[in-house]
Amino acid sequence: MISTIVVRYKLLAPKGEFEEWKKKMDEVSRRANGFLDRIELPMITNEPYFFVLLRFDKIANAEKWLNSLERLTLLKEVDGIAEERQQMMHKDSDFWFAQSPKNAVVKWKQIIVSFIAVYPLTQIIPRLVHVAFTAMGIKSALFSGLLAGMLISACMVYFAMPIVLRLFRKWL
Repeated sequence: MISTIVVRYKLLAPKGEFEEWKKKMDEVSRRANGFLDRIELPMITNEPYFFVLLRFDKIANAEKWLNSLERLTLLKEVDGIAEERQQMMHKDSDFWFAQSPKNAVVKWKQIIVSFIAVYPLTQIIPRLVHVAFTAMGIKSALFSGLLAGMLISACMVYFAMPIVLRLFRKWL
């Protein structure tokens, strides 16, 4: 069962110092057993918070990573650069939905609600990015795809899923 870890840092030092530390943490996390991918949410202007999502192939590997000596050593280095580090681990598709077995949402409803949230974004955002890149004379499908993916992820987390879940709360 895929496991997603959401980590939040509050930056204390200039972003450059945090970026240097983050590069080290990224290298170590990518070598962890069962590491699948990592999504970084862009920081919001004038907000000190940085979010990153890490996905692992199974819960055991995610827990092993959270408790690894390499990671714990690197976390000591971030003292003075960032604080209020918070992390949450989610299992499989429970990332968006209630995790209590009592309130568990059936999978087919999760699929429908997720589709309603993501489909419009996957139709609109890549087109907008393409138009913007064309207007700027940029012809890179790689950068266009990366930017569209990041924007879709951010919109899902901050806007689409909260709105859709609020709209379908009673049905779920």
